[in-house]
Amino acid sequence: MQVEQVLPEAGVPVLHNGPGKRLEYRINFWSEQAKELYGKKIYRVAVSLNTPCPNRTHGGCNFCLQDSFAPEFRGIPIGEQLRLSIAKIAKNAPEEHGFIAYFQDETIGASDYSTLDKAIKEALSIPKVLGIIVSTRPDHCDDDFLRIIKKHNAYLELGMQTIHPQSLLFLNRNHTHEHTVDALQRIDKHGLKTGVHLIIGIPGESIGDMLETIQFVNRNSVITDVKFHNLVAFENTPISRLNNHLPDIDEYIETLLVLLPQLTNRVTISRLFTSNILKSEIALNITGEKKVWLNKLLKRIYETGVFQGGKNLV
Repeated sequence: MQVEQVLPEAGVPVLHNGPGKRLEYRINFWSEQAKELYGKKIYRVAVSLNTPCPNRTHGGCNFCLQDSFAPEFRGIPIGEQLRLSIAKIAKNAPEEHGFIAYFQDETIGASDYSTLDKAIKEALSIPKVLGIIVSTRPDHCDDDFLRIIKKHNAYLELGMQTIHPQSLLFLNRNHTHEHTVDALQRIDKHGLKTGVHLIIGIPGESIGDMLETIQFVNRNSVITDVKFHNLVAFENTPISRLNNHLPDIDEYIETLLVLLPQLTNRVTISRLFTSNILKSEIALNITGEKKVWLNKLLKRIYETGVFQGGKNLV
């Protein structure tokens, strides 16, 4: 395939070099933009609305580990969830800070909308909570849901994952790329913006396929943030029982080095890796922790001269 050239855009960060070696000089991180917007460090605090994902009736996504979605908060009111999490974070956050309530688990767009509306109001009533992020699937993003998002000036995240039909089938997502296109059009119609989740390392996808997904992001101005996820096979998930090669952390980092230069620096990046691998979560293809992975990526970025939106030849 032909790779499209990504040119610098007006009003976005110029990513090259700075004093020392830091990922922030090469990547347009959401966390840096949020700090600039609010004038303080911002933490995302995950909350659970306890809404089961509708895809579980179809077997669920083959990579999904249900117990990783804040199980300790199930059945606890939103306000109490936030108070507990904020108190825990504040102990280790000496600088001035604020919080975003992140309705992340399962599929929030499948919730009862009256319950969702009340939950967002409750979250915004908690001191230091400055905003809301809501995550949903492309096939659960209708106009009534988007009206609630707009009412509360919330930010939306969409589980797009990939543009390729065969990959969506492999993941058992049970939605189509057409659902994603329709959701993006609806989001744009309501005057909203969205982030998208992308899974990297899906068996059967070539680098060219992944670059086509990146170029789809570049072409859609309604997309303003990207979360990259390396495909992880947790023990006892359907994908762990499939005989497919999944990239280890070094392979995944090398793939990021190809994708990042082609991702416009107009968008922010709020995640580069799926998560830390907790001791209670046995991963078959990935080991280690986020700090180590980030250091590996930092080393390779400066060795190769890569930066988001282009390649630094200096």
